[in-house]
Amino acid sequence: MAEATPLDYWFIIIGSLECAAALYKLRDLHRATTPEGKARLRPICLCLGLVGIAFIVYSPSVAKAIDIGLGVPNLAPMLAYTLAALWAAAALALMLYWRLPVAAARQRMRWRTFAHVGVAATMVILFFAADTHDDHPSDFDAAYEHQPFIAASLLLFYLTILTTSGTVIYWSLHWSRQAAKRTAWALRLLALGLTSAVFFSVMKIVALVGGWFGVDLSYWSTVLAPLVGTAGMPVSMLGIVLPALSSRLGSLASRLRAAATDHVANLKAYRQLEPLWSALLPVDPRLIHRPRGLRQRSTLRIRLFWRIIEIRDWQWKLRPHIPPDATHIAARHCQEAGIAPELRQAVIEAVLIRAALAAQAQQVVHREEALLRNDIPSAVAHLALVTERERLAQVAGFFRRSTIVDRAFAELTAVPSR
Repeated sequence: MAEATPLDYWFIIIGSLECAAALYKLRDLHRATTPEGKARLRPICLCLGLVGIAFIVYSPSVAKAIDIGLGVPNLAPMLAYTLAALWAAAALALMLYWRLPVAAARQRMRWRTFAHVGVAATMVILFFAADTHDDHPSDFDAAYEHQPFIAASLLLFYLTILTTSGTVIYWSLHWSRQAAKRTAWALRLLALGLTSAVFFSVMKIVALVGGWFGVDLSYWSTVLAPLVGTAGMPVSMLGIVLPALSSRLGSLASRLRAAATDHVANLKAYRQLEPLWSALLPVDPRLIHRPRGLRQRSTLRIRLFWRIIEIRDWQWKLRPHIPPDATHIAARHCQEAGIAPELRQAVIEAVLIRAALAAQAQQVVHREEALLRNDIPSAVAHLALVTERERLAQVAGFFRRSTIVDRAFAELTAVPSR
C-alpha cells in the first residue's frame, strides 16, 4: 500500500463512521419483526454502507492498493463512483420509504432504481471502453478529463449526484414542516449534510468543463471537491440515525436518572443506618460480613444490603432481652402522641431495640414471647432491599432521636421486670 496522506486518513475516518452507522442500523434490521419495518430499514443500511465503502475505496492509498492487487489501472476510483451512484438510489429510497407507505414507496422507487442502476452500468461500460492504462488513483478526474469516454462517464456521475442530492434536500426541507419534532430535526440535518454533495458535484462539473477549455482547475477536482463532499456526510449520517439514536439515548437517560436516584437513596439510607448499626455492633461482632473482592467493597448497594442483614441478625440475637410489655407501652405512647399509623411500627421497633440493648447490658433475659418483627425474617431478600432500606431508615431515625422513644424507654426502665 502507498504511503498514507492526510487525505487518506480523512476519507478512511469518514468512511469508517458511515460503515459503523450501517452496522448499527443492520442490528435494527435484524431485530425488526414486520415486513414494513424491514423494508424501511434496508435503504438506510444501503445508504450508509455504500457511501462508507465508497469513501474508503476512494482514499488514494487504498485505491492504489486495489488497482495493483486486481491489476486494473484506475479501477478503484471508478468503483467508488459506481458505489456512489448506487448510494444516490438508496438515498431516494430512504426518503420515500421514510415518508410514504411501503407499497407506494416501492412503486415510486421502481423506475428510479432502474435509472440509477442504468447510470452505474453505463459508467462501467464507458470506463472499460476507454484507454486508462496509466494509474491515477488520486487525480483520476483531472488526468482523464480529455478522454471522451471517461469525461462522459464523469459528467453523468456528477449530474446524478447533483440531481439526487438536490431532490433529497428539497424533500427533507418540505417534509420537515409536517413531521414530528424529532423527525423534523433529522430531516433538516440530512438536508444540511447533503449540501456538501451539491457543492462537490458543482465543483467537479466546473473543473471538468474548465479543463475542456484549457482552464486548469485540477486542485478543485483533486483536493477541494473531495474535502467539501465528505465534510457534510457525518451531519447527514446523524440525520439518518437520529430518530432511533435519540430514542435509545432517551431510554438510557431515564435508566441513568433512575440509577442515580437509587444511588442517592442508598447513600442516604447507609448513612442514616450508621448510628443504629454502631449501637447494635456489640451484640455480636462476629456477625459482621467481611467483603469478598473489590466489587463487594466498592458497590454501595451490596454494602447497604449487608448492613441491613447485620442489623436484622443482631435484632434476632436480642429477642430474649425484649421486655414482655415493651410493645404495649410503645404502642400506647404512639397513640397518645398521635403518630401516623404507617410510622407506629418503626417507633415500636426503635423502642424494642433500645430496651433490649439495655437489658442485654444488664444481662437480663426475659421470656421469649415476642420477636422484633414477626413478619420479617432475619435474612432480607434482594428484592425487598428498597422496602427494608426505607423501613430501617425510619427505625434508625426514631432510635437516634425521638421524644416518644425516650418516654417509652423511660417508662420501661421504671417498670420492674416481671
